[in-house]
Parts: sequence; C-alpha cells; structure tokens
Amino acid sequence: MRKPDRGDAEDIFNIFSDDYTMELIRAPKLTSKKEAINFIDSLHEFFKRKERIDLVILDEEEEKIIGLLAIHNISFIDLRVELGFILSKEYRGKGIMKYILEWIIELLFQKYNIYKVSLLVNIENESCINLCKKLNLKNEARLIGYFYNRITKEHEDVFVFTKFNKNCLDKMIK
Repeated sequence: MRKPDRGDAEDIFNIFSDDYTMELIRAPKLTSKKEAINFIDSLHEFFKRKERIDLVILDEEEEKIIGLLAIHNISFIDLRVELGFILSKEYRGKGIMKYILEWIIELLFQKYNIYKVSLLVNIENESCINLCKKLNLKNEARLIGYFYNRITKEHEDVFVFTKFNKNCLDKMIK
C-alpha cells in the first residue's frame, strides 16, 4: 500500500465508476479520468490538512490498484479513528480486506497507540458486516438515517463496528 498519485487515475476511475461498487460506499461516482485525477488531488489536500490518510491497495503481480483504504475522522485527543475501504469487485471474497484491516488495526494500536477503531457499515452490506464479525469487531450501535444515499435519494442506517485497544491506557499511564 502507498499514497495515491495522479498516475493511478485509470485504476481509480475503474473502481469508482462501477455502479455496484458505488452503491456500497459514499464516495462520488467518477465519470472520467479527469475526475479521477481531481479525486486523487483532493485526497492529497485532505492529507495535507491532516484530516485523513488514503492508501491505495495494490495487486503487485497485476501491477494495478485494486482498492483504497481510508483512515479518517482522526482524533488524537480521543485516540480514535474510523476506517473505510473500497475493493474492486473481482477481488472481493478472497480475504484481502481481512488481512489488510487486521494489519492496519494492529499498526494503529501498536505504533500510534490508538484506543478505538471504528467502521461505519450500511446495514444492508452483508459482506462487510460478515467481515467485521470475522475481525471480532463489536457491533456497538445502529445509527438511524446516518448516511444519505445519492442513488436511492434516501437516508440509510449504519452499524458502528468497533475494536478497542485494551493496552492503550496501560501505555498512557507508563
């Protein structure tokens, strides 16, 4: 994984222009490679403002980007973050996101002493709900009408799946 760059526009466009994929996430559907470049530029601006970190997920054998991982709603005061992700449909169901999320959660806990990691998941996204359960994330809450779906033009409910770093407080005390 690495930060996205403008050379990734074609792969980003292919992921963010797929109708099925875009029903699952809140990012805008892209309609051109130019929009993909603008999207990548906006991710860099968010990073510069310390609002979020976006990393591309690579298939090194195919030499292409297969997804994107976002670390956002970062609070260093509360020691919490939210994670979001998107993966090309042909790579789903292969354990890729389970591996990546296990790795990034452990990194956030161990290296950055983050106390709480959350994923907000549409209540109808069964594959992501199952992934959260496999990761032993706790279904902490249901938020009613939390996200607006640009496709259906309706507000939708989400589950908040969370994992806590039980060692965080021990590190703070020492």
